[in-house]
Amino acid sequence: MILHLTRKVQNVNKIKVVAQPQTESNCYFNNWYVDIFSTGFKGKSALVFMHDMSRLPISIPGKSLQKAIPPFLEQLKLHLLNWGISNEEIENELTAANKIVYAPTSNKSILGSINNIKLNAAYSLTYNYTDYGSIDWAKINLHMSVHLFSVKGKGHFWSDKIIREHYGLLEKPKKWG
Repeated sequence: MILHLTRKVQNVNKIKVVAQPQTESNCYFNNWYVDIFSTGFKGKSALVFMHDMSRLPISIPGKSLQKAIPPFLEQLKLHLLNWGISNEEIENELTAANKIVYAPTSNKSILGSINNIKLNAAYSLTYNYTDYGSIDWAKINLHMSVHLFSVKGKGHFWSDKIIREHYGLLEKPKKWG
């Protein structure tokens, strides 16, 4: 799995990135972009992971990338289960995620999508929650997964629809929390 880190994430976590990462993965969820954003609560930040092909966003509380990776993988698993993806395919994705390589960001379109999600998430968090401790991150992530994106040359699309099409599943998700 390649995590493309913004400079802010690199600096906060003191991580050196590989300019030309080499991976041998056939997994769909191989490339993710990671940025940090303010939640709107004083001194509280979160990391947002965004899949490059589907623009699926997953937010995890805190600044530490090392601490965020296990909850990120758990949230990814919950999304995939919610969309009816088989346990075998999920295990293949998560097994491939064991080897993580850090790379710089290279796609401005994805960074623009991340900035859009960061603004929406910060507004949603401060509007819907009175204190940071009461935030239901799983619910926030499920709602963000059906965010409409617009990509130049590709038109408008929803993250969940792209993923369900990839796996040949076009029915509605099972549960929205």
